[in-house]
Amino acid sequence: MAYALLNTTTQSMRLLTTNQNRAVANLMLSELLEWSRAAGYSYLITQPAESSITINRTALNEPGSDTGIRKDVAMLDDFSLKWTDLAQKSTLKGKVTYIIEPIPSSDAVKVTIKIAWQDSSAFSPSDNALGAGKEISASTLVCKNGSGAYSK
Repeated sequence: MAYALLNTTTQSMRLLTTNQNRAVANLMLSELLEWSRAAGYSYLITQPAESSITINRTALNEPGSDTGIRKDVAMLDDFSLKWTDLAQKSTLKGKVTYIIEPIPSSDAVKVTIKIAWQDSSAFSPSDNALGAGKEISASTLVCKNGSGAYSK
């Protein structure tokens, strides 16, 4: 009986972590798509084709990305410049990849954001890129004269 209770508690905690991580990843994805549209075509077309964006800072004055495409980390609330409640409680460990692809013969770029993470440290890094293999992605078109949604 004690084993069954412990097993149920463990599974519940695992499910809670999975749901929280998915919520945090979706929040980041939405925020980064909006940021891309606000940054605009003129800025994005001059940036590197692929960048990594920091999820949470680990050191004072740490940049938001490895290439400088964005000074803020993914989970900072841009309006209040404070960490969101979800970000403060987040245990999400993962990677945000930001990809910019110019669309040939047009004044537009396709921005794709991929967020990959692991829910458990029980997986070794050799299992795949980040362990458990959770990933979400979405894209948007940013045109010289506005932007449009392109999701997959």
